[in-house]
Amino acid sequence: MKKEWPRVLTLVRKIEKKYGSVTKAPSTDEDLQLLHQIYATKGNKATDKIPKKDVANILEDIKAGYRTRYIAKKYHYSDSVIYRIADANGVSFKPIFRYELTKNDGHNYYFNGIIPATKLILNKKYATASEATQALEAKGYRLQLKNVIWKNVPLGSYYMATQHTYFHYKATPADYMTD
Repeated sequence: MKKEWPRVLTLVRKIEKKYGSVTKAPSTDEDLQLLHQIYATKGNKATDKIPKKDVANILEDIKAGYRTRYIAKKYHYSDSVIYRIADANGVSFKPIFRYELTKNDGHNYYFNGIIPATKLILNKKYATASEATQALEAKGYRLQLKNVIWKNVPLGSYYMATQHTYFHYKATPADYMTD
């Protein structure tokens, strides 16, 4: 194993450069697979014993946007098992949107940060969340604090997760953008 250390370190750095972290690398990545071969951790005994029906239901809940903790409690597995199932099947978790912004024109917006969202909607940056909220309300918007999962975001709405720099449009349930 000591002889493999420079090779392992090179692979880890390469994976981190691509994905930011080894934990964010998909299981289909060639470098990650090679790393697993070196450490002989290809099979995951913990997730291999889970009934296929449970795996299918867990994957559906992940795609719907439920929290990891909720899914783990519902199916009686640990959070780490839920993460491993998602990783093994190439499914990513979706954020839960804290805020819903509505206006009479029928546009609904779902997001987590008031200041970045207000900057995009009103084209003006505000220093505090209270200033941004007041400006939105003055323009006829109604802001509600909610925890909305992906499946409950209506079609035809706009959403912005924390990592997004602009709003995305939800035309179908599978439209979640990760950029």
